[in-house]
Amino acid sequence: MNAIAKEWEMFRRSVIPLTASSVQVSEMRKAFYGGVGVAIVMLIDSTKDDSQKDKKDVIQDALTGIMEELTNFAKDVVSERPNSN
Repeated sequence: MNAIAKEWEMFRRSVIPLTASSVQVSEMRKAFYGGVGVAIVMLIDSTKDDSQKDKKDVIQDALTGIMEELTNFAKDVVSERPNSN
């Protein structure tokens, strides 16, 4: 199994309700793969800079920025959930 497909299956099992329609699952899969694609393009683009920085450092900086943005997004999603108390 491909790495992205494996991650998709883990995501699907942990996030998408069993009652989700096939259309919902299909649209979520498209969004999941699209997100991965955008992240890869961002990493590739970050290495095209002709600066003096080592490509490893450039990629690390890009990954750190992506992770920070994802962490902030996750915090926002959690704060939108209704309080279970």
